[in-house]
Amino acid sequence: MTCDIVLTGIGLLSPLGGKESFFRAMGEGAESPCRTAGNASLLPGGLTELLGIKSPKLQVARYLDPLAKNAIVAVEEAMGDAGIAPQAVAQDPYGFGILLAATRGPGATRDKAYEQL
Repeated sequence: MTCDIVLTGIGLLSPLGGKESFFRAMGEGAESPCRTAGNASLLPGGLTELLGIKSPKLQVARYLDPLAKNAIVAVEEAMGDAGIAPQAVAQDPYGFGILLAATRGPGATRDKAYEQL
């Protein structure tokens, strides 16, 4: 038995921006902003704030870890890139797969809570 795997959409959230701006900047050899004392908004999970993404869904999800909010934005971008409507996934949930990768985990939230104790 063989299975075909087809990459149909890419959702990317980085300090360089979304998919188009990321690949354009990488092709130009651009450097991304890094976390410095003057750029505290680049804490793990802070990309939505840095990039000015203000989705109403993220307001509702205010108790989610910031990394989870970044993942929501990236998945929505990948679905849009692939032309996949949420209704299609609801009708055939096992017909779709998502590969998600991150360079930082939700440890930032854990560390923040520890510091507050």
